[in-house]
Amino acid sequence: MKLLIYLFALLLGAFQSVASTRVYELSDRFLDIYQEGTWLVKFYAPWCGHCKKLEPVWMQVAQQLAHSEVRVGRVDCTKYSGVASHFGIRGYPTIKFIRGSEFEDTYEGDREREHIVEYALRMNAPVVAPLADPAAVRQLSSKHVLFFVYVGEHEGPLWEAYSELAGKFRAHHYFYSCDENVFQKVDKSVSAPSVVVWKDGRFRPFEHSPSEPHLNSSLYQFVNTERFTRFMKVTAGNFGQLLSTGRLLVIAVAEEDPVRRIPAVEQKFRDMLEAVAIDTADKYSCRKVQFGWVAQPSLVNGVAARTLAVPSLVVINASDYTHYVPDDEPDQLTEQAVMVFLDRVMAGDVQAGGGDSYPMRVYRAVYQARSSIEGMWRGNPILTALLFGLPAGFLTLICYSICCQDIMDADEEDEDYAYHEKNE
Repeated sequence: MKLLIYLFALLLGAFQSVASTRVYELSDRFLDIYQEGTWLVKFYAPWCGHCKKLEPVWMQVAQQLAHSEVRVGRVDCTKYSGVASHFGIRGYPTIKFIRGSEFEDTYEGDREREHIVEYALRMNAPVVAPLADPAAVRQLSSKHVLFFVYVGEHEGPLWEAYSELAGKFRAHHYFYSCDENVFQKVDKSVSAPSVVVWKDGRFRPFEHSPSEPHLNSSLYQFVNTERFTRFMKVTAGNFGQLLSTGRLLVIAVAEEDPVRRIPAVEQKFRDMLEAVAIDTADKYSCRKVQFGWVAQPSLVNGVAARTLAVPSLVVINASDYTHYVPDDEPDQLTEQAVMVFLDRVMAGDVQAGGGDSYPMRVYRAVYQARSSIEGMWRGNPILTALLFGLPAGFLTLICYSICCQDIMDADEEDEDYAYHEKNE
C-alpha cells in the first residue's frame, strides 16, 4: 500500500512538473485573449536556426516563471501570419512582453535563461517599486549589482524626470523609491530629493542643482552612463547600449569555449584589466571611460573591421567609432603600461583607426559580411557551398546564355549580309 501511494505521489509530482513548465502553443485565438493576462511570447519560424537554438532556453524560462503571473507562450509565424502582423514582427526570433494593450517593448538582451527571466520580472513589476524599510534596501544591495533609487516625496521635477526615465530603462534595470528617513538609516549622506545608483558596492548620488534648467537631460546622462558596472562582460545584448553612451570603451578581448571557459592566459589578461579598472576608479571618471571584457571577439572585430588577437586590448571611442590598439604584445602589457596607453589615447597621442565615415562604413560592412561567410564555412562548408554556389551557378548560366544569344544573332546577321552581297 505504501508503495502504491509513493508511486502515485511520484507520478503526480511528475505531472505537476510537466504542467508547470508548459509553453503555451498560441494560435489566431491569441488575438482575442492576450489583453486578459500577462504574457512573454516568442515569435518564431520553424526553419529559423536561431529559433531552434533558443527553444531549450525557452523551456527553462517557462519553468522558472511557472509560479509567477507571467505566462510563457510561442507563436509559429509561418502558420499565424495575422498574429505576427498584429504585433509588428519583422524578424525571428522576436520576444515580446505583453500586458493588456501594451506590447511595444521587444526584448533585445542576451538569449540566455537568466537574462530573459530577469527581463520578464522587471517588466511585470511596478515601473518604480517602493522600498518600505532599511532592511529592504540592504536586501537589494546584496541581491543586485546595480539599481536606482529615488529618495524623497513623489512630487516635483526630479521625481517626474526619474519616473519617466524608469519607464524608458525598465527593460534593462530596476528602479525604486524610498522615503528620506528610511534611506538615511542606510546612507546618512543622502538628503531628499535625490537619485542614487547602487553599483560597485556603494551608493553614488546624482549631483544636481534644484534649479537646474536642463534637469531631464542631465538626469538622463547620469542614468545612461551609470547603468553599467565599472568592469563588465560585454555581450551582444549590451554592446549596442554601451556604444550609445559615447564613452571610451576599454575592452580585453578573450574567447570562451562552448561551456563558457577561457584559457588561463586570457583569464590572466582579463584579471589584469579588471585590476586597472578598480585601481583607477578615481582617475578615470566612469562617465568618460568604461572597462570591460568580451568573450566573443567578433563583436569588437566588427567595429574595428579587423581581426584582433586573443588576448588583446582595444579601446573604442563610442562617439565616433574610432579604435586604438597598443603596439605592445599582450604578454608585455602590465597595469602601468595600460594606464600609460590610456593617458596617451586621451591626450590624442595615439593614431586612431576606423571611424564613422562613409567609406569606413562600407569597408566595415564588407568585413562583417566576409566574416559571416567564413564563419558559415567553418561551421558547415557543404551547406555554405550550396547556399552560395547554386545562385552563382544560375547567374553564370544566365550570363552565358545571354552572351551566346548575342554571338548567334551576330553570326546570322553576317550570313545574311554575305548572301545579299553575293546576289548583288
